[in-house]
Amino acid sequence: MNDAFKYELSKDGLGLLKYVTLSDSFYHVHSNEMSELERWIHSKLLAEVQQTRIKNPLNIYCAHPISGYSADEIFDYYTNIQTTLESYGYNVFTPLYTKSDLRTEIKFKELDYRQPTSTNHAIYRRDSFMVTQADVIFANFLKATHVSIGSMMELGWASYLHKHTILVMEKDNIHRHAFVMEAADIIFETQEEAMEYLRKLSLKEY
Repeated sequence: MNDAFKYELSKDGLGLLKYVTLSDSFYHVHSNEMSELERWIHSKLLAEVQQTRIKNPLNIYCAHPISGYSADEIFDYYTNIQTTLESYGYNVFTPLYTKSDLRTEIKFKELDYRQPTSTNHAIYRRDSFMVTQADVIFANFLKATHVSIGSMMELGWASYLHKHTILVMEKDNIHRHAFVMEAADIIFETQEEAMEYLRKLSLKEY
């Protein structure tokens, strides 16, 4: 088995392969045979992993400061993070669902939108609903320039409901406070570390 193939299998949480099912028989896969079989094996295993993800996905809610940022910044962030987390097998919730009418915002404000799906009450109730549905909360406060009150509420709900809460922020982040630190189960300082943890958590990888 070449190094690239071993790495791909490991990244998918499948470990080292010893046996594969082929035409209802078991064949031992020796290293010198892998070059011929690896493409077929890889596609088969990926399909099996995807089926497992579909059957039993973890629900994850993504929190991030919104007020003060442009619509392009926020929609781009959530689109990218959703795509990545879905590739790990998560069922993803974000506070932007049903808010396509806000895509033209030059800068998001803190309150008083008039669209039915974006009123103060609608935002509060929908976001709290999604937090209750989630198994995991991922809060990203990297490079925040001001305290996100909405994210603090979501973090408080998550802590009260005993959700598995993953937080990422720098050591000098404006959100660094005793309550925030204690509400999070795990705190990372880089997004890369947090995403790697979330990948392993979803794939049940050691």
